[in-house]
This record gives sequence, C-alpha cells and structure tokens, in this order.
Amino acid sequence: MFPIENNSYSMLNNPLVLNGVYAGLGIRIDHTIASMFLDNAGFFSGQTSSSASIQIMLNENKSKSNLVSSGLSMIQENNGYLVQIADKVDDMKSLADQTTVGGLTQEQLEDLQDQFGQLALEIDQLAQGTFGHPRLLLQDGGQESVSVSTSLTVNIETHDMTSSGLKLDQVDLVNDASGAVAVVNAAITEIDNYSIYLESKTNTLDAAQTALEVQRTSLLAAQSAIESTSAAMAVVSMLAGMASNHAAVFLAAQANTSTDTALALLQ
Repeated sequence: MFPIENNSYSMLNNPLVLNGVYAGLGIRIDHTIASMFLDNAGFFSGQTSSSASIQIMLNENKSKSNLVSSGLSMIQENNGYLVQIADKVDDMKSLADQTTVGGLTQEQLEDLQDQFGQLALEIDQLAQGTFGHPRLLLQDGGQESVSVSTSLTVNIETHDMTSSGLKLDQVDLVNDASGAVAVVNAAITEIDNYSIYLESKTNTLDAAQTALEVQRTSLLAAQSAIESTSAAMAVVSMLAGMASNHAAVFLAAQANTSTDTALALLQ
C-alpha cells in the first residue's frame, strides 16, 4: 500500500480509491500521443516507407543479378564445348599434317581419313550442347539476349561450330593434303575468333554483375542505417517536443501522494 498525504477529502484517503486513480492515470498515459508515436515509430518517421522502397530496389537488384548469372553460365557452358571442339580440330590438324609429309600408302591415307571423320562426328556432338540449354554453337545468324535492364541488353550472336559450319566435312586427306591443311587452319582461326567474341561478352556481363553488387551493398547499407537510426532519432525528437505535456501529467500524479508514491508511479 502506498503512503498517502492527509487532505480534506476522506474519500481520497481510501487506498482502494487511490489505486483506482493510479490505474486510470496509467491508462491515460498509455494512450497519449507519445505512446502512439512509440508504437508506430517507423510509420511516423518515414522509416517504413523508406525501407519498403529500398526492399523493392533490392528485389529488382536480385532479379537482375540472377539474369546476369544465367547469361554468364550460358556463355561458360558453351565456351567449354568450344574448347573441346578446338582440341578436336587440333587433332585434325595433326592428321592433315601427316598427309603432307608424303610416302603414305593408300591404306594409310584412308585410315587417317577415317580418323578425321570420327573427329568430325565428335565435333558435331559437342556443338549440339546440352539438351534444353541455350545453344551458341549450332547455327549462324541466331542470337541469345540477356536483358539486364531497359538500358542494358547484352546480345550474344550464335556461330555454327559443327564440322559442316567449319567446312571440315569437305576435307579430303587422300587426294588433297595441302587443301586439307588450309581448311583446318581456317577452322582454327574461326574458333579462336569466336572464343575472343565470347570472352568480350563475358567481360560485359562481369562488369554488369560488379555494378549490381556495388548497388546491392549500397542499398543494404542504406537499409541498415534507416532501420538503426532514423526511427530512433525521430521518436527522440518527438518526445522531446512533448516533454512539457508529460511533465504536467506527472505533476498531476503527484498531487495527492507522497514522494515515495510519486517515485513508484514514475518508475
């Protein structure tokens, strides 16, 4: 029971009545404008709307990053097949070079031609790529696009890297050794050029990915700053502006109580 001061109203000296006054005062304090600001600090400080906007941008950033990652994976996968095709063509060059030395029998030449043909089949299988995945090595004139944003779309031209596209199906090691070497050398140059082209597209997408990572880091930093400081500072400012109103409420609470009672209530 709180100690109470003597006053001229015996009803207020009743501890039950006094406790009821305290309870009612507590309810009033709970429903002041300060409590409303504290319970909804994010909304009244603008923190909620700012965080929502940043979250939208973070979601867009993630979507764009996923698109860029898919584009990079597509190039990497097809470039892996291109490297294997280049290895097969190098083997073809070795076969063609053997025919230019001379002194080979007809049977030996035909055997080299058979090996050459087998390599051509393996090249065609590699150019097919993975079923269901974008294919860059199967035909000329095609295009795969990676739309990062309305202002950045990376177009990747396809190139026919089959034995037919590289004209390796026309090679005749038995009757035209020098012509065979020329065709194989041209195929090697064509492969090298397309490899350089794919590398340039990889660099473009890498740059886009780096820019998106920088943007995401900045957005996360902004989000963290808003959530950790904005609402708190806004509420402190609001409560400071209402200090006089709160003081009046607390003074009213002390009107008929002792010092111990006031301190207990404030605590």
